Amino acid sequence: MPAISRTTVEEPLVHWPELGVCRVPYQVFMDQALYDLEQQRIFRGDAWHWVGLEAETPHPGDFKTNYIGDTCVFHGILPPNPQESCH
Repeated sequence: MPAISRTTVEEPLVHWPELGVCRVPYQVFMDQALYDLEQQRIFRGDAWHWVGLEAETPHPGDFKTNYIGDTCVFHGILPPNPQESCH
């Protein structure tokens, strides 16, 4: 992913209307650079993210997939001999 250079406080990513933050600028929903920056800072940074409960995958070989932001994650317990049952 290319680095996003627009990250300084002096150069805001979004220019809010004079009415303040009560109206969200259309750019927030359409700017790919802003979306990429949010994904990087919120979902791919140094943080723990909840993926699932142990009770959701109680047996070896059980698994669950989920998303953290737009990144697919895998949660599960490997079987006792994963070379025989994971392909």
